[in-house]
Amino acid sequence: MTAYKVSDWFSREKSMQNDAVKIVKEVEEEVQNKCFRWFCPKHCLSFDIVGRRVSEALKEVSELINQGNFDSVVEKKATESGEEMPVDQTMGMDYNFEEVWKYVTDQTTGIIGVYGMGGVGKTTLLKKINNELVKTSKEVDFVLWVVVSKEPKLPEIQELIRLKLEIPDEIWRGKNVDAKSATMMKYLKEKIFVLLLDDLWERLDLLKLGVDLAQIRDGSKVIFTTRSEGVCGRMGAQKTIKLECLPKEVAFKLFRSNVGENAFNSHPVIPKIAEDIAKECEGLPLALITIGRAMSSRIGFSGWKRALKELRSYNFEDMTADVFPVLQFSYE
Repeated sequence: MTAYKVSDWFSREKSMQNDAVKIVKEVEEEVQNKCFRWFCPKHCLSFDIVGRRVSEALKEVSELINQGNFDSVVEKKATESGEEMPVDQTMGMDYNFEEVWKYVTDQTTGIIGVYGMGGVGKTTLLKKINNELVKTSKEVDFVLWVVVSKEPKLPEIQELIRLKLEIPDEIWRGKNVDAKSATMMKYLKEKIFVLLLDDLWERLDLLKLGVDLAQIRDGSKVIFTTRSEGVCGRMGAQKTIKLECLPKEVAFKLFRSNVGENAFNSHPVIPKIAEDIAKECEGLPLALITIGRAMSSRIGFSGWKRALKELRSYNFEDMTADVFPVLQFSYE
């Protein structure tokens, strides 16, 4: 039995309790009025109605008891609250991770925004946070990962969250966007959750995802990544962290680790060319990793010299404008 079904069972049980109180009150009122069959014929119908309601209520109680088998209900452990995700190399990311993590563990911080240029490692950092939560956080009921992208489709995002929350089809099917939001909100406000939204380009209405900041429990979080500091503001981020490019030494170390020692040491001049190529990547982890792997198959001086020339021929002055020329190089 899913957590949602258990919650629904208890809601129905509470409703039946309220109905039972009303029926008992009605019976007491009839008795006080001495409305017996031989004494007050005109009120006999009242007892018949109450009797039928009692009979129906007993039937519903019996059905509810049969459905209330909780043998299969197990409280989710931290490792069951979400899924670990494959993460690329995180060299040089320790400081950024610790900076974000201190707000993740801060009960008073509800929304955290991480921004930076494309390829700087925002998604990798968010995956690392996801994995750490899944592995270590026993207080969190759910860790929800959603890729939003440039043109988000709200129904698809709602469906993804619904599946992770295990909301049954019979409760979900046929509802419009607002009704689905209300269903998710009803469920999430009773839980401690972390919602991870990757790659936001514009403000996303959290209410449409069932997140009401006025009702969520302490410890629940929304953490998102974006290229725009402005999006952080429009999302109401309480803490905003900018990811910077890697410093020169760390960048070269990351590049070399992806090249591999075989190619790196295939000619005495290659280490110097490797420094120049790494410099062209301007500290972007995505570019350093992608181009480093592409260079791992180039053995010998001529291949490296030609690669540096090709890379420089793109003649882009600012890597922050577009990382794709560098990545395109890796496929040529």
